[in-house]
Formats: sequence, C-alpha cells, structure tokens
Amino acid sequence: TKQSLIHDVIASNELDLLALCETWIPADSPRGGGLALIHRSDLHITPHPLSATIQPFSSFELQLVKLSSVTPPVTIANVYRPPSMSLNVFLDEFDTFLAILTSAGDERLMLCGDVNAPSTVPSAVHPDLMELLSTRDLGQYVPSPTRGNNLLDVFITTQQSSPASIRVDDAGC
Repeated sequence: TKQSLIHDVIASNELDLLALCETWIPADSPRGGGLALIHRSDLHITPHPLSATIQPFSSFELQLVKLSSVTPPVTIANVYRPPSMSLNVFLDEFDTFLAILTSAGDERLMLCGDVNAPSTVPSAVHPDLMELLSTRDLGQYVPSPTRGNNLLDVFITTQQSSPASIRVDDAGC
C-alpha cells in the first residue's frame, strides 16, 4: 500500500518532515494533485497565518505552514503546478505569492514541490522561473533531473540558507 511505502521512506531515511505532491487526494480529482506534509509529532507545525488571507491561485496548488519549534521560525510552502496549466500564468501568480512571502521577511523560507517548469537543460528549471527566483534572492537547489530528462521538482530557499544536500524520490508511489 502507499501508506506502507511512505512509512518505509520515512523510517529508512530518518526523516523529520516529508512533503508530498500529487497524492491524488481527493481521489476524484481530475487534475491529480493533492499535497501533504508528514512530520514528527514533536515538531510544532501549524497553518501559516497568511493561509487565511492568500486567495487560491488558479495555476498551482499551495500548502503553506509555519514550523515554529525552531528559531527563527520556518515558512514551508509545498506547491504543485499541473503541467496543463499555463506556465506564464503560473509565473505571474508565483511571483505574486513570493512577493507576499518575502515581504514578511522575518522567517526562513523553504519552498518545495513539483512545478512542471522544465528547461531545455536537464539540470535546470525554466529560465523565466530562475530569473524570477533570482530577483527575490532565492535559489533552486535540486541539482539533477527528477523525471526523465527534466528537472520538474524544486527545493527553493534564500541563497543564505542553501541546503547541504537535496534528494527527490518518487518512492515508487
């Protein structure tokens, strides 16, 4: 079952937090999608206060939470953009979303997910997405293709908080 596969991934990798995209929850979703964050019970994770004020975006799904059991707190955004959605609309909406997040400025940011915005270069996302991130002092740290020859899955954070290593795994789910 998917639950046992997810449990095995968490246990074998000793994960504190696992972000999932395309969970297909709800199962009747025609677009796929569905986001989930699974975390250790001793981590204090709550819906981010901005979740109540940000209007849903038409081009991507968003799960926005706040990890407050660390100092400073961390804003975690889990994102899924179906490949059928317009890349230009996504880039406009994503820029709006990043403007809202980065204007708060007092927390660390971790943004992960499947944005389906490949480049012609296998180890990069679409150049317009990279430019957008660069203007906000953000970096994308997944180093290699995540599906076939395309880099579709991202881990984005401030350039000052770059991660030591990143691993994307479909875990056979």
